[in-house]
Amino acid sequence: TLIHAHVSGMDHFDPAMYCTTVQLETGVHMYESLMMLGDDYSSKPMLASKVDVTDSGKKFTFTLRQGVKFHNGKTMTSADVVASWDRYKRVAAERNILDNVEKWEAQDANTFVVTMKRRQPTFIEFISSFSQPIVIIPAEHKDDAPQQLRTVGTGPFQLVEFLPGSHVRLRRFADYSPNT
Repeated sequence: TLIHAHVSGMDHFDPAMYCTTVQLETGVHMYESLMMLGDDYSSKPMLASKVDVTDSGKKFTFTLRQGVKFHNGKTMTSADVVASWDRYKRVAAERNILDNVEKWEAQDANTFVVTMKRRQPTFIEFISSFSQPIVIIPAEHKDDAPQQLRTVGTGPFQLVEFLPGSHVRLRRFADYSPNT
């Protein structure tokens, strides 16, 4: 049993709307994004297995890790990534990090492509943010209202119980596939 105490509690599990460390510290165990910051603060693939940059730094092609499961048992595809980015652009407090993006699209089930309006060398670092990550959710949840996102991610833990003002209970996700 792990007991983790905070001075304040959770009020929602929508990473696009996080504004406290409490929310981030809990959510990071349930949700994952394409890229993340490593121990050395450099960007590393998380749900992507690799990213290729072409077209003079304006096109980013993310190859997705295969076999990644959501907490509901569904296998993640690029359609989920597209829907997640669509939702983030619609509701996230930090959605302006995508202002320089011309478009994003699913090339196939395992490939997600982002095309920039103009070159932006910091783009990968921006989408690796841990403060308001672009987490990948099931495509069918893309229209969930802000702060009402259903808690279904790909992370190592899944939500079991949430009692506002009291506690959040997580359990290990048996089908979790870490990026080795």
